[in-house]
Amino acid sequence: DEDDEDDDEDDFGEANEAEIAAMRAAASKVMGTAGDSDSDSDSDGGMDDAAMFRIDKLLGEAFKSRQQDLRLKKNLKRATRDFKFRVISLLELYAKAQPGSPYLPGAVVTLLDATRDALGKQDPQSVQLAQRISSLINKHISHARDLPDSGDDEVTADDLQEKLKSVIVATNRGAGEGQVFNNAAGAAAAYLLRVLEAVAIHEQGGKPPAAGEEVASAQATECFREGLKMFKSKGSKLKSGFFARMFARHPALAAALLPELFGLVSLDTEKSNARAEFLRLDALTKLIIPVIQSSKKRYPKLAKISTKSMKLISSSIAAGIGAPYKNKNTRADFCKQSAVFIESLDRLLSDVAIKSVLDVDAVIDACAKQMSKAPALPPKATKAIGRICSLLGRQVPVVDIKIEDADDNNDDAGDDSDDELVKKTTAKDKKDKKKSKRKSTDGDAKAFKSNKKSKK
Repeated sequence: DEDDEDDDEDDFGEANEAEIAAMRAAASKVMGTAGDSDSDSDSDGGMDDAAMFRIDKLLGEAFKSRQQDLRLKKNLKRATRDFKFRVISLLELYAKAQPGSPYLPGAVVTLLDATRDALGKQDPQSVQLAQRISSLINKHISHARDLPDSGDDEVTADDLQEKLKSVIVATNRGAGEGQVFNNAAGAAAAYLLRVLEAVAIHEQGGKPPAAGEEVASAQATECFREGLKMFKSKGSKLKSGFFARMFARHPALAAALLPELFGLVSLDTEKSNARAEFLRLDALTKLIIPVIQSSKKRYPKLAKISTKSMKLISSSIAAGIGAPYKNKNTRADFCKQSAVFIESLDRLLSDVAIKSVLDVDAVIDACAKQMSKAPALPPKATKAIGRICSLLGRQVPVVDIKIEDADDNNDDAGDDSDDELVKKTTAKDKKDKKKSKRKSTDGDAKAFKSNKKSKK
């Protein structure tokens, strides 16, 4: 295969060096013997036929030994590779037979590290091994019906917290084949979160709560709070899908992290920042809205929790709507998703009117602020703001679009704007000249054709 061919090329270079060294050693050995027997001989370099035969014999032995070493090295590498795949097959059988084993939480962290190492080698066989490990974590460990026994000394909440935190840190660093590693890391984190929540309840002496009555453990909340802090950094490899996967299975965790989630929605709203704009829209669209929409049936407690946090929610949404944006598409999309959020929150609260708990004035003022910014909002954003005002029982604000005056900037900026105006005027004049030239050329051509016809 390709891997073996690459090894052959590397070994070929090594073999050449070894052969040269062997020939030199053999020649020096024979020459030394010949020099001792007859130092004054004038024969061909001091070597006779017997010496040449001895060199051939020594060189043959050197080549044979080198070929055996290369063959042994190749066989050892192939055996090691096959052994790794057999170990993965054995772990698959073990995970199926013993899904409640206390050793699986530790094994899943080790397997994730092995996935990273395999992807780092960037050769076809290693990538195939990483895919096999990822499949093992996804299919046979993450979806196991039984969990490790909570009373086992091998499994404690603090130990599981450290393992879960290590998986989040590893995901933040990323790996070569991002998709393969992210799938494995997401499955590993989801599994460890399930085990951690079960063990935390057992250690507190409680019983598993009924559906919709869950409360996130302090250990899990702390792990993902740190994860959301990492998510803010520019070099982070964490994706919103990683957190969305956890929140979909554990809405109580999202409820415990509401301050951090809405902190993302209001991130750096004082100035335009491409990274902050992306995070605000990403958090609202992929993390908050899906949890709000699914909690009506799955986690009704979120309605009560949201009502208590309505001041934070109002200020965050208002800050996000009124923030300056570099990207016009992000600007329009945030307005649209804000309307979706307010409508979804209204449905979740059901018994309470959204306009009676949300800070309506702050949100409407933010809408007016965004509408007054140049350039004018596109139709979908204008429609979204109309929907927000309708949900909150207010009229759409009537505002004038503010165009920034050149005096607000420094003198250099004013000079630059004047230069740009001159350039635009010059360019326009050139275009007009070209158009008039084309028209005159077309007129001359038409006149020439008509004269030609009249002559005929």
